Amino acid sequence: MSPRGVEEARARGKTVLVLHGPNLNLLGLREPDVYGALTLEQIDERLHALASELGVELEIFQSNVEGELVNRIQEAAGVAHAILINPGRLYPHERRHPRRDPRRRTAGRRGAYLQHPQP
Repeated sequence: MSPRGVEEARARGKTVLVLHGPNLNLLGLREPDVYGALTLEQIDERLHALASELGVELEIFQSNVEGELVNRIQEAAGVAHAILINPGRLYPHERRHPRRDPRRRTAGRRGAYLQHPQP
């Protein structure tokens, strides 16, 4: 983000960066019986509506490339007030469903797993 873009973001108020990870661009198309029929575009529309109600600006970005997501996180320093990461298949070797992995039950992190989102 350019210095001018940083200043414009700060002037707007609270900004939340939403990052969608790999394969989430296929939501609604790939395995709708598992992941639901909502597309990523529809999810983004809902996020924008909620952000509008809360008076928050959103910057939404999806990539299948881990490095692009990392770059966005680093660019958000001092600009975004919060970052929401919807990881998709990012770090699949580290992600385990908490009910299936007792090591994750006491972890300080919080995770959300996408399965059958409501239309």
